[in-house]
Amino acid sequence: MEIQMNIIELYFLIILLKALVLTITIEILALLIQREKTIKIYLLSIIINIFTNISFNFVIQVFPLNNYYIIVLEIIIVIIEFLCYYVLIKDIKRAIRISFICNLLSYFIGVLLIPYIY
Repeated sequence: MEIQMNIIELYFLIILLKALVLTITIEILALLIQREKTIKIYLLSIIINIFTNISFNFVIQVFPLNNYYIIVLEIIIVIIEFLCYYVLIKDIKRAIRISFICNLLSYFIGVLLIPYIY
């Protein structure tokens, strides 16, 4: 069976991959800035972002949303990521800090770089 992709599907895939790579890069740098030393946290960040970032960007590409809904989605992602970090490190304050700082940085840097992604 031959897999064919039209130009719109390819463009959509490229946007998703650019956003994912950018988010993972920013959040890894955010973890470094926070002086996280556990490799498991870095790996968890990558795994979490594969799911949350692709889901988020898929939703906003398929269903153009206004800023209110984008902020609500971002808050949901912060909560999901907090829960994942908490399961790993068992420290509520640290899990909140990691999730909040990583997502805050990736959101605002992403907003600044949107013209270069699309």
